[in-house]
Amino acid sequence: MSKKLNLKMLLSVIMLICCFGMFVFTGCFSSNSDDDTQQSQDTTQQTLTTNSALTTIKNALAVGDVDNLNPAVKFNKLGFNYEVTNITDGSSEVIDAQVEYLESEISKYNAELTDTSLDLNENSYEYYENGIVYANFPDSNPSVTEIEQISSSYSTVEGYSKIFEKFFAETAVENGYLEENTIKTTTQNGYTLNIPLTLKGLFVSGMAPALSLIPENFIDSLYEEWLIEYNTLPEEERNKFSSNIIVTFEKDEIVDVKMIENGIQIVYSTEYPLEGDPITTTTYSTVTFKLELSKYIGEIETPQWVSDYISSQETEQIA
Repeated sequence: MSKKLNLKMLLSVIMLICCFGMFVFTGCFSSNSDDDTQQSQDTTQQTLTTNSALTTIKNALAVGDVDNLNPAVKFNKLGFNYEVTNITDGSSEVIDAQVEYLESEISKYNAELTDTSLDLNENSYEYYENGIVYANFPDSNPSVTEIEQISSSYSTVEGYSKIFEKFFAETAVENGYLEENTIKTTTQNGYTLNIPLTLKGLFVSGMAPALSLIPENFIDSLYEEWLIEYNTLPEEERNKFSSNIIVTFEKDEIVDVKMIENGIQIVYSTEYPLEGDPITTTTYSTVTFKLELSKYIGEIETPQWVSDYISSQETEQIA
């Protein structure tokens, strides 16, 4: 496979994501209802430097006297929501999970996965504990099995939980991942920090599951190659790219972190006529991406289907 084709595949995978103004500010100016009037009275906005916002976030995420930049570690138990939606054809991929961390690593999670892409309409379930991923595919026989971490949502949950370590680092602005200014919105319950990502930051977010394996200088070289492909896109498609992180505080405690993005997915298709050169066509789909980590209060219990499966395996071993 040629280098150019590899770059196109990378572009197709990473080129997600987000028109922040549409997501965050549409409701603020769309009507003159009493609710909108009340909202304007209850909230105030100011512009901060992103570096000062990062200092606030770093202090809030510390675990005791230990520095920490991963919201999942701070929460210990969290709700994890990952959604990629193709607006053009209506398909989506969703992971909705409750996750528990122990000593900075995932100790267990209970997840529901929904996939309506590629003409599929599938729901499946996963439970992870003690290094084992149990999967429940209701339409399969047998429906419950053990699978490798690499075949599960484990890498997505882990990678996208840790991605914030890149963006909350004190060098994030210097590295070109974040814009220099952040919007702070104060509400009755606390405040939000609205941090816009740069195009390079958006590129880095798309690499989340594998990012810990890639040296910083290699990220730069990959981005430069990706940027060459990006600049070949039509201007109207390039204008769809943006991304923001929204950090919600209640009483100076972080309770929710979102990453919201818009962009495009590129599909290359090639026809090979009986005579003449191959004909390659390019189509674009509008794609939205949302990642949310929220503080979770409650127990993450072993699902009954997992208990039944373990029991059946023990019975087979005895027999």
